Amino acid sequence: MLPEQNAAVAVLINGFSGKAITGINNDLLKECFGLPCKEPEPNGSRSLEHCQELVGHYESLDAAVDISIDNQALQAHFIAKLDPVAPYTVTLRHIDADCFASYRADGKRAHNLTFERNAQGHIAFLFSGVRLVPKRS
Repeated sequence: MLPEQNAAVAVLINGFSGKAITGINNDLLKECFGLPCKEPEPNGSRSLEHCQELVGHYESLDAAVDISIDNQALQAHFIAKLDPVAPYTVTLRHIDADCFASYRADGKRAHNLTFERNAQGHIAFLFSGVRLVPKRS
């Protein structure tokens, strides 16, 4: 949604391809609205001690995500329940506030993850770009 431009974009595809959705969204934002498509770079300013509140199990109808601190790195392990995607783990690097860039084992950047807080300021959800996944423990 781009409220300042009175615009919204919805992309529906028949099948599952995260790269296709990202590519379509980036192209639409650039061509229709002149918005840059470059992701912000991680700045590494959040210590692992301050990431402890993010650790836990997040689960929804179609996804389960375990956030942990392993080998001195914040990691997310994804299990898709409905989509035909094998489980995978990414390393998270801090961008700002509660937003993190994710990196695959081969070092390539994947999607951004944002942790959402409830009214009391506690981490309540993980937003992976396509799913809002509630924190269960």
